[in-house]
Amino acid sequence: MLDFFEMKGIPFTREIDPQHLFSSATQKEANARLEYAVQHRQFCLLTGEAGMGKSTSIRSLVHQLDPIHHPYLYLCDSSLTPKLFYREVLQHFGIKPAFRSTDARRQFQSLMLDLYENEKKVPVLILDEAHYFLKQCFRSCGISSILKKTRCLRSP
Repeated sequence: MLDFFEMKGIPFTREIDPQHLFSSATQKEANARLEYAVQHRQFCLLTGEAGMGKSTSIRSLVHQLDPIHHPYLYLCDSSLTPKLFYREVLQHFGIKPAFRSTDARRQFQSLMLDLYENEKKVPVLILDEAHYFLKQCFRSCGISSILKKTRCLRSP
């Protein structure tokens, strides 16, 4: 089939290079909001119906990031707990996570502050399929307090 249509690869897979994707107005808006969130070190919650292009927008963002200044971690696990979240982030950045969640939380907070203040890097943590994580773990992970300390969130 590929030969018949003179295609270079299999179409309609998740691995399509973001530069080859069609960008609708909605897709462009989502991409702009994600880029803004990264540039201004803010949270960004991307929601929508299945098949609307949320994961595609995330892949497009990751493709544009400078890995030196914006190290990123992509997690796709709807059953993520705070302990597993800390473990994944710490291991990704080369730190052995503490056994206790409270100690791992402190390690996570120190890591985020150190990356920004000392290394001048803005880590991008992407939680895809994170609806359960957001509901169950957001407060307990202390992410919002870390971001406030590093001025990632704007006060109302």
